[in-house]
Order: sequence, then C-alpha cells, then structure tokens
Amino acid sequence: NELALIEINELTEALQLTDEQKDQLQVIVIGITRKNNQVQLMSNLTPSEIDNILIQNGEAKIRMIKGILEGKQVGLYENLLTPSSSEDPDNR
Repeated sequence: NELALIEINELTEALQLTDEQKDQLQVIVIGITRKNNQVQLMSNLTPSEIDNILIQNGEAKIRMIKGILEGKQVGLYENLLTPSSSEDPDNR
C-alpha cells in the first residue's frame, strides 16, 4: 500500500529510526493496513462496527509504534500525532 510506505518513510525520517526500528515499524504499519483493508471488505459488519474496529486498530498501531521507540522518539511521535491547531495540547 502506497500510503503505508509513505507513513513508514515519514516516520523513519522524523523519528530518526534505527534499521531495526524501521523493520519493526514496517511490520506494524503494513500489518494494520492489511487488517483495515480486510475489515472494510467484511459485508457482515455495519458501517458503525467497521468504524469502531478501524479506530481500535489505529489505537493499537499507536501503542505498538510507541513500544519500539526509545527516549526522545516517544515525545517526537506524540507531537506528530497531535493536531497542529489551536487546541489545548493538554486536552487529551
């Protein structure tokens, strides 16, 4: 998936990931992307159920990515996740 590769490259550069971290990131991002694609094709789910699963998968991806980061990388990643608007940064 092209979007997954773009995300991997952007995160690798922004977080200055090691080769090992990049490999782990690829497994996470591509795995979640595949899972999301499969969920969207499941005709036995309502749109609401699909949305809930995609949200849960997104949260799981964030947790897994944080799990491979070290030190300052975690804070940098959290900053990337925060919308760059006038919202209160402490409102999480």
